[in-house]
Amino acid sequence: MDNEKTQPTTEVDCYVVCPECDGGKTVTADFVRYAPGHSGPPVCELPCHVCDGRGEVSSEQVLRMGRGDKFRHYREMILGYGLREAADRWGMKASELSYIEQGKVVTDWTPPGWERR
Repeated sequence: MDNEKTQPTTEVDCYVVCPECDGGKTVTADFVRYAPGHSGPPVCELPCHVCDGRGEVSSEQVLRMGRGDKFRHYREMILGYGLREAADRWGMKASELSYIEQGKVVTDWTPPGWERR
């Protein structure tokens, strides 16, 4: 895979409200406690992983996110692969595949077999 094509994007275009945090810049994370006696809050506010806490994303990223959702569905529902298994089979890092599925990178890569769809 061409490493140049999988770097986070810096394009300048119109921005829209982040579809994940709805512009709130944070998401609520639920924590499961397995250790007896572990205390602390069961939930925590974290910066949104889609917009990196900015509350907005580029309109191009929204389009890439839609494409990535289709890839994720194909990987999970059609092929039955987990993220790491698919990345190993396709010769890439799991983080690269994750970024593609989240729409965080500009790339023309498609999963093997996608052309037949």
